[in-house]
Amino acid sequence: MFRIKKRGLAFKLIAFIVLGTGSILAAIGGYGYFCSKSILKDELVVRVKGLGELAADRFSRITLVVETVTRDIALSLAFYEPFDKNLLPLLESILSAHDEVSGLFVALPPGKEDDYSRIFVYKDGRGLHRKKLADDYDVHSKSWYYLPVSRRAPVWTDPYFGYGGSERSVISYGVPVYDLEDRLSAVVVCDLSLDWLADVMDSLNIPKGGEGFILDENGVFLAHRDRRLINTESLWPIAGIAGKEAQKEIIEVEDYMGKDGWIFFRPIGDAGWSMGIFFPETAVTGSLNDLIRSQLYMALGGLLLLVLVALAISKAITGPIGSLSAATETLASGDFDFPLPHISGEDEVAQLSRSFSSMRLSLLAYIRELNDTTAARERMESELSIARSIQMSLVPRTFPPFPERDDLDLYANLEPAREVAGDFYDFLMLDENRILIVVGDVSGKGVPAALFMAVTRTFIRAFAKEGLSPGAILTRLNDEISRDNESCMFVTVFCAVVDILDRSLRYSSGGHPPPILIKDRSARTLPPIKGPLVGPMEGVDFQEGEASLAPGETMFIYTDGMTEATDPSGAFLGEELPLLWLKESEGLSSEDLVKLIGSRVKFFAGEAPQYDDITMLALKIKDCFEADRA
Repeated sequence: MFRIKKRGLAFKLIAFIVLGTGSILAAIGGYGYFCSKSILKDELVVRVKGLGELAADRFSRITLVVETVTRDIALSLAFYEPFDKNLLPLLESILSAHDEVSGLFVALPPGKEDDYSRIFVYKDGRGLHRKKLADDYDVHSKSWYYLPVSRRAPVWTDPYFGYGGSERSVISYGVPVYDLEDRLSAVVVCDLSLDWLADVMDSLNIPKGGEGFILDENGVFLAHRDRRLINTESLWPIAGIAGKEAQKEIIEVEDYMGKDGWIFFRPIGDAGWSMGIFFPETAVTGSLNDLIRSQLYMALGGLLLLVLVALAISKAITGPIGSLSAATETLASGDFDFPLPHISGEDEVAQLSRSFSSMRLSLLAYIRELNDTTAARERMESELSIARSIQMSLVPRTFPPFPERDDLDLYANLEPAREVAGDFYDFLMLDENRILIVVGDVSGKGVPAALFMAVTRTFIRAFAKEGLSPGAILTRLNDEISRDNESCMFVTVFCAVVDILDRSLRYSSGGHPPPILIKDRSARTLPPIKGPLVGPMEGVDFQEGEASLAPGETMFIYTDGMTEATDPSGAFLGEELPLLWLKESEGLSSEDLVKLIGSRVKFFAGEAPQYDDITMLALKIKDCFEADRA
């Protein structure tokens, strides 16, 4: 009887666990499969789009080269008497210099031809060749001749087989040439080999199982890895789509040469061509199916382990009831890791055992949560301490920074917040008379912000030593830190180069508050210039401004931690009150000015916590009298 009951309870427990867990795993797996398929497709589309952009640009350059070569030859005919003996060597030199061009021919109007003028030059794998056209080969009936003549404009022809019955499949670009009396003097024809175009297409890094091709405006293949399709078949019936659908960027197709998938289209140049890249559905599902298969094996193994665990649990709840009292005393003494006894028998006893087990697990969970909370608090305090150390170790703290100079009055201070952010300042003598001044504010808090600040400062110093201007420094800085910036952190930066001799100032700003210029109990902001935040996006150019510091004028640079300081009621300090304080600071040294503003900000904040770093820097170029007095 005991064995039957025990087997029945274990069976129920295992059945519920396996069925419940299996259902959850199946739901998660199915959801993950479709989500992963969509994500993989999107990633593949992005990759194919990028590949298509590069390939389209490459093929556009090919058509552009052919068009340019043809027009250049047409222009050069002004220097040659058709048909000059030097023209064929010229065509051969042009042909050997351009891989894109497979053949060149200059056709003369009826009545002006001779034997020499019916020679065209071409190249193949064996080198350059000249070929004289057969006497019965009617040049003037060919599309590459009569289309440019009839339209009086350059024309791309449809694909055809080469001159005089040649087996070369080509497409030609013809340009008519007229003399000063507007009479037709020649038609310059440049050939583009479709086999060579197909070889270029084959060289693209197309996803496994996919293929690329080039179509003319009628959908006929101009380039394809299956050379039998070139100039003979159209994509539209093969893929089962209408020609107007090629105007779409991506088309889903079924049974494209036995495969389902998508075709990506991109127009090429002005010739009416388009490039297509087919990537099959297996490129998305192939690796995904392998992943799902391996996950299924792991899930089955996990379910087997779960059955073993369920068996162990079933034994754990069928122990003798006599040990329950001893177990509860052990639990009461604080030993929550002590295992509960196996309980068997009536349902009430089993329920009592589960109640004690639930109590024990709850207590263990509470203790773990308490330990985790304590450890997290300790880690946070350690992180803030490390961040403060990084932040303060990287900013100059020795003042005056250049004691050998008596013409420069410079002082700065960084007051870190309770939760460390990423403010920094720096200055560097670029040469004997120029100094670089930088003040920045990194987004975020803690060690990430401090490390981001350190990287930013290192880049700025390196770019400044290369002799870059402030705008160029911020442009390079933005490109470097935005690359692989997965956390999307950014920094506001004010960067300036001050010439101490002529007091000139070149500056650039990346979303930073403009500095304030102070003189004669007046204060004004430096003329602002547009500049985005540094870090979110590559390829942004930063503008530069120019100004000059008047004798006795002080430049005061700060971060928004000053203007966003709050009093105990939560009101912000703002910009008007600091501007008034600066107007009252006439005659103070840079050090006294920074300390005065810092003390007034603290007085304003009172007991309110400081949530952001406050950085202030003051710079003044002394005139001769001030320097001598100092």
